[in-house]
Amino acid sequence: MTGLPVETLLKVSEEVEIPLKSLLELVQQAENGATAGFLARYRPDLCAGIDEEAVHNLLDRLAELRDIEDRRISMIATLSQRGLMSDALRRQLQGATSRRDLGDIYMPYRERKAGAAEEAISKGLDPLARVLWMQQEGVDIDAEAAKHVAPDGELSDPAQALDGAYEIAAQWLSDKPEIVRALRKVYLKESEVSVRTRPSAAKVPRVRALDGFRAKAATLDWRRQLQIRRGVRSGMLDVDFRSPTAAALEFLERRLIQDPDSAYAQHLRKVVTVAMGNGLSERIKNSVQAILNEQADERAVDAYRTELRRVLLSPPASGLGILGIEITRSGEWHAALVGADGRLEECAVVRSDRKPRGKSAGKGKIPESSAVRGGRPDAEAAQEDTRQDAAKETGDAPAAATANGERGVSEPKPKSARVPRRPTRVELAEFLSSRAVDLVVCAGGSRPHTSEEFLRSQIRKAGRLDLPWRVVRDPGARMFARTRVARRIYRRLPTTFAIAATMARRTQDPLAELTRSDFRSTGIGANYLEVNSDLLRKAHRRTLESVLHELGVDVNSASAAMLALVPGLNDRLARRIVAHRAKHGPFAARSEVQNVEGLTPRAFAQAVGFLRVQGDDPLDSTAGHPEYRELYDSIAEAAGCDLETLLREPERLEDVDAEQLAGPDRSVHLVRSAIKDLSPERRKSRAEFEPPKRAVPLRTDEELQPGNKVTGVISNTADFGAFVDIGADNDGFLHVSQIDRQFLSDSRPNFRQGDTVEVFIRPPLEGNRRIGLTMRPRAATPRAAASRPRPGFGERPFRPGRKPGRGRRDRGKPYRQVFGPSKKGHRRKGRREGRLTLSEKLDLLSDRYRTRV
Repeated sequence: MTGLPVETLLKVSEEVEIPLKSLLELVQQAENGATAGFLARYRPDLCAGIDEEAVHNLLDRLAELRDIEDRRISMIATLSQRGLMSDALRRQLQGATSRRDLGDIYMPYRERKAGAAEEAISKGLDPLARVLWMQQEGVDIDAEAAKHVAPDGELSDPAQALDGAYEIAAQWLSDKPEIVRALRKVYLKESEVSVRTRPSAAKVPRVRALDGFRAKAATLDWRRQLQIRRGVRSGMLDVDFRSPTAAALEFLERRLIQDPDSAYAQHLRKVVTVAMGNGLSERIKNSVQAILNEQADERAVDAYRTELRRVLLSPPASGLGILGIEITRSGEWHAALVGADGRLEECAVVRSDRKPRGKSAGKGKIPESSAVRGGRPDAEAAQEDTRQDAAKETGDAPAAATANGERGVSEPKPKSARVPRRPTRVELAEFLSSRAVDLVVCAGGSRPHTSEEFLRSQIRKAGRLDLPWRVVRDPGARMFARTRVARRIYRRLPTTFAIAATMARRTQDPLAELTRSDFRSTGIGANYLEVNSDLLRKAHRRTLESVLHELGVDVNSASAAMLALVPGLNDRLARRIVAHRAKHGPFAARSEVQNVEGLTPRAFAQAVGFLRVQGDDPLDSTAGHPEYRELYDSIAEAAGCDLETLLREPERLEDVDAEQLAGPDRSVHLVRSAIKDLSPERRKSRAEFEPPKRAVPLRTDEELQPGNKVTGVISNTADFGAFVDIGADNDGFLHVSQIDRQFLSDSRPNFRQGDTVEVFIRPPLEGNRRIGLTMRPRAATPRAAASRPRPGFGERPFRPGRKPGRGRRDRGKPYRQVFGPSKKGHRRKGRREGRLTLSEKLDLLSDRYRTRV
């Protein structure tokens, strides 16, 4: 980038408002290995105070200009060797600011196969084409075409000469860069996209919704465009990109024809038609599709970056024992308990509808699946892998290939590692009551409401009424559990238990867990795998780096994946830091990181400001760089205290004037950045995790007895009643007939979701699992059974010789009307009479009431 022309660098410096001298030094440091995060944080005098993302954009812009400059130099050299370079062409190439503009300018000079235009030029039709192109007045076109006709030559007809001239002029038209750029704008504005569903995918709801979709390409939303891409890739959709042929022809005719009433007009219209048919339309169409795809990718990447940043900065549930539950396709619930320290403690099947087979029948074992209980924690396995990698790098042990293809070192098993055994079937309520579980994270499965009802019933059965739970939908956990990294971490676990453990760990610390994930296994966003993979990979990496740079990395607890994202470090140095920490214990100060083998002073100078150590030096727990220790002392002196007091009382920084501390050797931007290093803004951590709170706490069985008065929350409403959450296994039902009139509107419930109501529990009905509710106390009281039957409904003995009549014995039977037409007959008659005309109805009435003689 330092080889860019001065004019280019001067233009960029004006765009970003950075002095040219500072920009040159910034580019020099970037090429020497300084990262954007380090430059934005600790070289603000060179960056004019812009943030890390702006520095990334600046370096990307310079890299793009470098590629454009290399391409421009290559084009100029090629054209000069071929003898085609002119001053006007050189000015056009030097004025181009994008790769697409360079391609448009260079298009006429590409080496291409001989076509109809080259053949017409070889026949000497170039002058005739020039006559059409110049459109001079007073020239007889037919006479000019007849000059090229020879009885014994290749052209025996003036029409053939004109056809050849059309081909030559059409090629000239297609090679004009300004024509191509203007025509591209017409295509961008007027092109349409239509979608059609293939018959084999007509039953897929998300695909069927796109059938017949049609819209302007320029107004197509990027989300819809990604949906269409997914459907095309899966073979369920056909997309038709309709070019605006009529608008393009009209535009080219308007640009080419000087006088529509002249004799040249009809010939030039044919020239336009030939140009569009010879590939100009297809070329512009492909270019426009590429532009639209690039725009959709940029918007999708921006949305992905925003969502990923939100997830990374979400509060961690550190210090909590979290139980992750994955619901398999067979209906089994596979659970993994992650302890407060992040280690995988136990795995078990907590619900299974399968019956044991074979020898294990009756013993409570499940031979179809296996899990780990009491085995080696995966955190220790990861540390062992790190030690093995470090040993391989330093040459202390011979390298050997592991089972999954990863690099490793063959070592005997440590004595502390126990062989995993098959789990026993454990009821979820028993598991919750006997283990230290602080939070339950459950996958919803195919029926989330049913899953939540079972989870609530088991929590109530375990007596853990205050235990919070969360039903999540995390496709990223399923993706990550099938990656190579997950197989190395959960080496003895089936995939379902790895998914449960990943869900628990993502809740416990989303930043640490997503740092190990690949950009394809984050599960963030919809259809994000349809985006350009290079752009998505870069956005994923930079977002992780930005968040870690903002929060800082605790060098005594961070994983190798997190340390590798620190400026100045890489994967190898990160593994060596973890190995040094495991061998020599935690670091007491940031300066001790220099003792790690292979860490150069230059790499340490970039990384130290982003590392955190809770030690004796108060500066080690901040974003302060040791290089600016004197500046930090000056800031503390200006605040009227020492550095340790200033960190405890950061409000003193408001009285420090950055301009007074600035000088020849320190700019105002540097002083302001140093003040931010000591402020709580750069020392902040993620927000504190709040366990999910329920609007209605779970209640015991004694509290849910019929007749009790409870307070609930409306979860859903319908015309026939409302569903109320009262803290039971499932929601209770409040029928519209049991609602007070003040809460009714036109005989419908006048509730909104989330309203609080006081209801009474009704006696249960046989065969109904839903809890009945009422707002009337009398309806909640069980009615006493009658001591004797009601009058008229008793059973009387049958007397011989007596005919059955309509006496007291028959009063217990339902009375049925047996005369007159039935309701079905009335409806049939009404439908039949509704199809009659007015005259037919009058005739029918006259026949019905006519007097018979």
